[in-house]
Amino acid sequence: MKKLIFLFLFLPVISQAQDFSFELYFEDALGNRDTLVLGYDPLATDSIDASFGEENIISQPWDSVFEVRVGDKIFSESAPNISTPNTFLSKKQILASYCETTRLTSHNFTFQIQTDNYPVKVFWDKSLFQDTCLTFSLFYGKMQIADLDVAGIHSFLKWQDSLMIIPTPASSQNYYVYNTADVPDYELSQYVSGDKNIVCLGMVFYKETYLSVAENSLSDFVLSPNPVSSNEKLNVSISGNYSILDNSGKMIQTGKVENGAVQLNNLESGIYFFILENENAVQKTKFVVR
Repeated sequence: MKKLIFLFLFLPVISQAQDFSFELYFEDALGNRDTLVLGYDPLATDSIDASFGEENIISQPWDSVFEVRVGDKIFSESAPNISTPNTFLSKKQILASYCETTRLTSHNFTFQIQTDNYPVKVFWDKSLFQDTCLTFSLFYGKMQIADLDVAGIHSFLKWQDSLMIIPTPASSQNYYVYNTADVPDYELSQYVSGDKNIVCLGMVFYKETYLSVAENSLSDFVLSPNPVSSNEKLNVSISGNYSILDNSGKMIQTGKVENGAVQLNNLESGIYFFILENENAVQKTKFVVR
């Protein structure tokens, strides 16, 4: 594979055709490098837009040594595999803009990595993510129960400028994201393309309202009991997607409210945020684990 020129000049991509874009850099253990361009714009869609320089390369074979692509494969919520296929793969993806709305919305990328030479390092310019529309953008990985923040508070793009993906010692089939302290975290999803294992890492743009929406924004919202035991069920009066964060902002658990309840997964004692989103509004409230 021809190595790409890899400049650590972390600058936003200059373009009149998009509100925001940035480069995400990848390097494997042998020094092979690749780059993705990601961003958003109100005129973009969440698929391939030729007007933004995007090209669908899903039919092209993966580079035999090292390559990274961005696609729209969705993580399963019930197992650490991928449940839906890509409809496209590209080296650039500009998503539909969302910052003009006051409601919590998000747009997701799935990075897909092919190499036999781990660890793979991922780099970005964290200074670009201080903007209100981007301040809670984060990477996420995979566990049996749900899609989760891959390295706690360290995986928010505004607080860290790199991640490392490493196979576990027990099996080369499992890949984990490590934070800067080299603490192993969540298993990443993967799938097979030809004779290659493709490892997937998710990223989402989140705006500032992710943690700043007013409490009690839905008059009929009730969360009980409060306080609650570490592995008890929380009763939730309104259906929707939920996230649970600890007091530092680390995402602990996420999923959908089913049958009016959420099963807690052995949470440690402390104060947590419960954030519920549905088609009507966003609700944020605190609860205590005994």
